[in-house]
Amino acid sequence: MAAVRSALLFLCFLLATQPSHAQKRKQKRNEESEREQVLLAEAELIEGMRYYIQDNYDRALQHILKGIRLNPKSSGLYYQAAVTLSKMSKNEEALVYVEKALSLENSNPYYYILKAHLQSALFQYKEAAKTYELLISHFPNYSFYALDLALLYEEQLNEPEKALSAYRKLLAEVGDSEEVLARMQQLYTRQGEYVEAFRIALRRLEQQPGDLAPYLPFVELIERGTPAQVEAMTRAIGSDAQLKTRPEAQIMLALGLYRLEKKDDSRHILRSVIENPGTGEALREVAVLSYVRMFKDEADPSFQLKYLEKLCRKNPHNTDLLNQYGSALQKTYHYAEAARIFLQSLETQSSQIEIWLRLFDCLDKTAQYRLFYTKTQEALELYPFQGIIWTWHATACLRLKKSEEAARAIKRARELTSSNQTVFLAEIDRIEALLWAQQGAFEKAVQKMESLLKEYPQSTQLLYEYCLLLATYKQKLERAYSLSEKLTKLAGDNPLAQYARGRVLYSLGKYAEAVDHLQQAAGRLPTAYTLEHYGDVLFRLGKVEEAVKQWQQAVQYSDTPDTLKKKIEEKKLYEN
Repeated sequence: MAAVRSALLFLCFLLATQPSHAQKRKQKRNEESEREQVLLAEAELIEGMRYYIQDNYDRALQHILKGIRLNPKSSGLYYQAAVTLSKMSKNEEALVYVEKALSLENSNPYYYILKAHLQSALFQYKEAAKTYELLISHFPNYSFYALDLALLYEEQLNEPEKALSAYRKLLAEVGDSEEVLARMQQLYTRQGEYVEAFRIALRRLEQQPGDLAPYLPFVELIERGTPAQVEAMTRAIGSDAQLKTRPEAQIMLALGLYRLEKKDDSRHILRSVIENPGTGEALREVAVLSYVRMFKDEADPSFQLKYLEKLCRKNPHNTDLLNQYGSALQKTYHYAEAARIFLQSLETQSSQIEIWLRLFDCLDKTAQYRLFYTKTQEALELYPFQGIIWTWHATACLRLKKSEEAARAIKRARELTSSNQTVFLAEIDRIEALLWAQQGAFEKAVQKMESLLKEYPQSTQLLYEYCLLLATYKQKLERAYSLSEKLTKLAGDNPLAQYARGRVLYSLGKYAEAVDHLQQAAGRLPTAYTLEHYGDVLFRLGKVEEAVKQWQQAVQYSDTPDTLKKKIEEKKLYEN
């Protein structure tokens, strides 16, 4: 009996634990209902997305929320609700929904990304940083979001070390990136870690050798930083063994030293970089440009000429380069070539009054009087109210013996020159004195020149013009002799000073002494007048064939070669 009872009890237990047929039907109905709810929720999501694509976010949200009510376990619906709310600028609500999505499913990286973006938009920067940290640690394939993390640390949380750590992590994952390296360089620079900043710059340059962008943070620091910051940068670069051998770093060092008024050191470093055979062509160009722009009038013209010609050929429309090259040529008495360069510069940009004035000086000194006259007319169209332009126009008229036009130009120059511009007024007086002499009022011209010399005894231009005036008219030659001697002492090896001295000696009949001076002038400044007068003195010394050769060369430069041609044909000396 006991065994039967046990068997019956076991059978009852089995029957009790097995669901009834009714229970099975109920369970099946529930499962079908859930599937139906899921399908209905998906339908609402699809309908919501249709409105979302049309930018009708209100209607889209209505359907998505209805979907959530139908299927509250769907993380995707909560995520899409958050996305839609963010489009409606309802970031606080959006954040609630994306957090719910993450609570339902934490294996979707897009949920973390949206959460971090929303936190950033709500100025919850620390929380956003934590979310990015979780994203990067859970999903290594999304390590590129380290850039967003680094930017948060750098720009919003002011935690540069964490920012640099994120940048380094990103570089380790994706390799050298120009954007990341640039950010790191700027950050190191702001932190005052200049050696590290420059090492990053060198990595950028290895990727893009011809790019100047890596230099910009240092240039900005040099231009806008405090003297203490610039001093720290130069000290760091100057004391690092690796950077001492890198021309890129040395150029920045030179710029920094220049800012700190250590110009001799700056000039020496730049010249060393330029002359170093190991310096690349692109860097040499940068160094040359820096040298000529910083030192300009202080720069060695001969040194500039060595490198600027090539740069100008490569950059034919760079007016800054052309003007520096032209100025260097002008300072070394290559007036004809300088005039050509200034003309090229003015073709590119005509509104450069200083270059117009330099051009006039060169055209005058090379006796290109017709072109000189034409160009002063062009300049007057641009600068009709500049007295200095009218003064140069008067000079051009004087050279072409357009006396009446010269007188009108002098009058206009005076009208436009204020009484306190004493130097300009003296220039006008000088031109007017030369005009008087041309018109026959020689004594009046001499009186004016003597008056001007008392006021400006060291003016080489005044001494030059006065010496030629006296030599041309063969008047007061002893006075001219004394003044020409003074001129050569003041002007040194200037070929125009040698020419004036030679002309005075020639007028005094001291041909043997004059020949050396006129030869120097013709050799270094070959113009119609220097070559012709060198030929004249050779003729006086009985060297007729040599004289003819000089006259033949002079013809090539002359605007009015008739007298020269007569000399050559007849082998006779004709003097005015």
